[in-house]
Formats: sequence, structure tokens, C-alpha cells
Amino acid sequence: MTGLVTRRELLVAGAAAAVATRSGMAWAGAPVPRTVDVHAHAVLPAFEAVFARRGSRLVGGVPAPAWSPEGALARMDAQGVGAQVLSVPEPSLTLVGRRERATLARLCNEQLAAVVGAHPGRFGGWGVLPMHDPVAALRELARVRRLGLDGVVLPTSVDGVYLGDPRLDPVLHALDRVAMPVLVHATPLPDHDRPEQVGLPDALLEFPFEIVRAATAMMYASTLTRFRRLRPILADGGGAVPYLSHRTSLFGLETGLSNFFQRRVSLPPGLDLARVLSWLRFDTAGASMPAQIRSMRELVPVGQILLGTDWPMTPSVAAGGPPQPELARSLSPEAQSLVRGESARALLPGLAGRMA
Repeated sequence: MTGLVTRRELLVAGAAAAVATRSGMAWAGAPVPRTVDVHAHAVLPAFEAVFARRGSRLVGGVPAPAWSPEGALARMDAQGVGAQVLSVPEPSLTLVGRRERATLARLCNEQLAAVVGAHPGRFGGWGVLPMHDPVAALRELARVRRLGLDGVVLPTSVDGVYLGDPRLDPVLHALDRVAMPVLVHATPLPDHDRPEQVGLPDALLEFPFEIVRAATAMMYASTLTRFRRLRPILADGGGAVPYLSHRTSLFGLETGLSNFFQRRVSLPPGLDLARVLSWLRFDTAGASMPAQIRSMRELVPVGQILLGTDWPMTPSVAAGGPPQPELARSLSPEAQSLVRGESARALLPGLAGRMA
């Protein structure tokens, strides 16, 4: 499969080219680099205030670096990145109390929209929602749309409640109804759930499995089949999702196995859970090595893999040259073109238009 491009993937590339054509931009020789990084973070003033109040910059056990649009743009220019789609470093907003989260979400979205507005062709934005309160999240989703942000970032869980839990269905239904692009990002475990015997930062070990937990919960809750336009990007290569996809879908093969669950599971008859997983998208943040790319491509077409760097939370070693040059070891030039930007522009037409 490696290095081949399917007919479906060529159609995705054609859709991206059509967006460019309608906006008067020809990709060949375009003055702005075509690469789009869908997974990058902005440490906004609202989050700086939270860090100052807490006396700690740790997010997932990793210190959040200082960030500025100017610094991000300098890095992007050195790497030939045309645009980054920015999100907050901790989308569950659990760094503050429950009563403060709606206010923090509003401030972050307004500040993010201001960054995008100041550099419309270089930045996009994933809005953040106070997911602990679905009513407040729906109000904030309306604000995200008014601000013109490109999509939303959802945490894998908030206060121990994972995506796929029926309590979050009103928000997912609203996202599905308007076909809002979604990035699913891992979030730190609650203190009472963190295994102390390992002693490693959540970002190093738990984050990949948090994405597995959320994806598997959504799969067995039929979230992706009930909300057919909800085709989220799983951050960080989907964590361990591609490698574990067969194991996590086993119980869908035998309906009698549902009695192993601690809660009632009702799957549509004949539902192929592995096929449901194949509807997902993945970004390459921390997952661009050949073995990881092969694992993703066993599950999804290359047109559903998008470039992500997680910058500046995990900056790459080289400041210059293309981001994740190791992609060239796994992908043909045509496939690289999809991963490095064409698929992202097709998914995010607003950003594509601004890049023109």
C-alpha cells in the first residue's frame, strides 16, 4: 500500500485544486508555501494568565513554551509551512475550575480569532468548547462560528467523561449538523485515575492511550455512525489506535460478547467496527516515522492523513527545511502532496480561501 494513491485520494486532491481554482490561485508557483500544519498550539494571553495564577506551566507534565505569532511565523518560514491551524494547549480546560471554563473558552476563542484575523493567510484556528457543560458548549460553538474559526478541538475526555458518552451527544450532534471539522486531542488524566507506578508525564505515555479510549468509546457508542458527518482528526497519529484497531473492534464481531461490558452496548446489526475506524483522519504529530505511517495506511487512505507537528509543545530538532522530512521515506511525491497540505485545504475551505 505504501507509496500508492487510490482513486478516492486523487479525488480529494482534485477537490483541493478546485478550491484553489475557484479562489483564483494556481498551486504551481504559488507565492505562499502549500504545506499546512493542522496540529500546532498557541499559548494565548488567556492561558498565560492561567499559568501565572497556578505558578506552573505544565500541561500533561510538559512545560508549555512561550509563544508569539511572530515566533511561529519565523519558524513556519524557515520550514516552508504556509499555514498552521492553532489550538490551545489543553482543550479540556481543566487547568481551571469548572465555573471558570466557559469564560476561559470565550477568551481563548476571541484571542485566537484575533491572531487569525491579523494573519489570515498564515493561521487557522480550532475553537475550544467548555465540554464539561454541554449547554455552555453549544453557546460557545455558536460564537466559534460567528468568529469564523475553522473548526473545534475536542478533548478525549473531560473530568473522566469520554467522547461517546451520551451526555456529550448534544454537542456532537450540533457539530455533525453543521459539518464542523474536529480535531480530537488527548488531555491529562484526572489525578485519581493517573497510575503512579509509572511516574512518566501524561504527554509521553498516557496521551496515546487516551486517544484509544476516546476512539473506542465512540466506536461502541455508534457515535461515528449516528453522526455521519463527524469525521474527526485524531491527533498524534491516533495514538495507538491504528496498531490496536483489530483488537479494539473484536467485540463488534459477536453480539453475545456485549455482556462483557460494564454498561449496555447496542450496536447496529452487521456493523463492521473496523470499517467505522477507517472513516477517521489522523495527523502526523509524533507519528511520522515509516512504521507509524504504515500502520495508519493499513487503516485509512493516505488522503485521510494530515501533517501535524504539535509545535511548540514538541518542537522538531531541525529549525530549517521541511517539517517531518522522514515522510519522504514512506510516501510517494503524490501522497506527500496530500499529507502536506492538499487534504487539509479540502477539509478546511475557509483556510484554503485565505491562503489564496
